[in-house]
Amino acid sequence: MSVLFDVKFQDAQILLRAFEPTPDEVRGAAAELSSYYNDAHNRAMLTHEEDMSAEEVVEYYAESCARGDRLFLLEQDGVLVGTRTFVSSTPSRPSTPS
Repeated sequence: MSVLFDVKFQDAQILLRAFEPTPDEVRGAAAELSSYYNDAHNRAMLTHEEDMSAEEVVEYYAESCARGDRLFLLEQDGVLVGTRTFVSSTPSRPSTPS
């Protein structure tokens, strides 16, 4: 596994954190992430039609990381406020010459 990033910004009033979660951290946040992903607006942006259970969120994170995607949880003052995904631009399988 590659290095997991953990970026923090703090000033006198706020602490912001963006971090790549460990599998345990994903499991710990899965129920809350499920509710975020099942919001009608977010579901449309994420292009999934069915609700995602907490277990499916954990599977989604594992599959995305296996593809090389970088998934981040975003916190403000220690409270989960969102997510961000950087999708891998590396093809999942080698191209065949034409």
